[in-house]
Amino acid sequence: MKIEIARTVNAAAVLWLLTGCAAEAEPLRFKVTPLGVDGESLGINNAGTVTVTSAGDQGGFVVDGKRVTRIATAASARAINDAGQVTGNAKNGQPFIWKNGSLQHLSGAAAVPYDINAEGVAAGGVNSDAVIWRRGVPVKIAPGARFSIANGINNAGVVVGGIDDEFGRSEAFFWTEATGLLTLGHLPGSSGLNDTFALDVNDLGVVVGQAFAEGSEFGFFWSFEQPALANFTVPTGAFGITPIAVNERNWTVGNAFARSTDEEHLQITRGFLSVNFGTPRYLDDLLDRSSRRRWTIVEAGDINDLGQIAATAVDRSGRGASVRLDPVSSAAPTPEPSTLMLLGAPVAALLVRRWKGRSPLRT
Repeated sequence: MKIEIARTVNAAAVLWLLTGCAAEAEPLRFKVTPLGVDGESLGINNAGTVTVTSAGDQGGFVVDGKRVTRIATAASARAINDAGQVTGNAKNGQPFIWKNGSLQHLSGAAAVPYDINAEGVAAGGVNSDAVIWRRGVPVKIAPGARFSIANGINNAGVVVGGIDDEFGRSEAFFWTEATGLLTLGHLPGSSGLNDTFALDVNDLGVVVGQAFAEGSEFGFFWSFEQPALANFTVPTGAFGITPIAVNERNWTVGNAFARSTDEEHLQITRGFLSVNFGTPRYLDDLLDRSSRRRWTIVEAGDINDLGQIAATAVDRSGRGASVRLDPVSSAAPTPEPSTLMLLGAPVAALLVRRWKGRSPLRT
């Protein structure tokens, strides 16, 4: 979710940006564009270029719609900014920033760079410390903390993540170089016994994240205009959600957790979209007619300012694929019956929750 908008974005997305006031009340219809790589789509910039981490041992890829580029030696490819800089980790664990075939190694053992802003400043973790990387060198932003992790950074240099308190509970934080670290508290209604993690921040300073309480997962949003954590509504059929990314129009994508309808009752994920922090809607229900016949959206990884979404899907044969969801219409979608009920056991089994590119877990 970066500032400059590339000219290569499809015409429908540009039309949406110019007529955003009319479309803001309802999400758009989306067309599924397969990216030609079997893996998880984790990042997308305003040119519609997507980063993919392979489901096998093939590593990290960058897909710009015209070509698929494999990042040599990479095990993963995560965030991407509008300059085409990509964060990831090599197969030996070395963190890096990649651009056009050039690899810049980042310092730090046991390090993961989760996000990158327009200035090329990456945010993530080194061992148990939240850091930002400037010119490849990690700078701790919560020195002395038992555990901290940075999950997101915006173009103003605002960093968000999670930090442990003296009791071992994690609390979401908001950090700037000028103000230092501000903790955002816990969700109301659970006696403050929840762990909270901020996962992304847009250029307006709006934060989205996840809370764990009593065995359940909740989504929250926060801003200075609303300085208390507020819950996302859990969509019908789900028992928890994780908001992953928020764009400049306050459109949030993430994943909802449910149980499969077969006898195994596996935990599965379904991608969702929330507009202006309203009730999340399953991305399956927002696909155009042609895409809906073929695809089920397993996970949403990121969203750009034009409404394009990096996602992971399975087709009706049960084969997984990295995809991009492109806005194709400004017509208000009508509610669709849940596509999950239409899935057979082979497909539903492939919806089992998988690793996320931006994770609050201590891994």
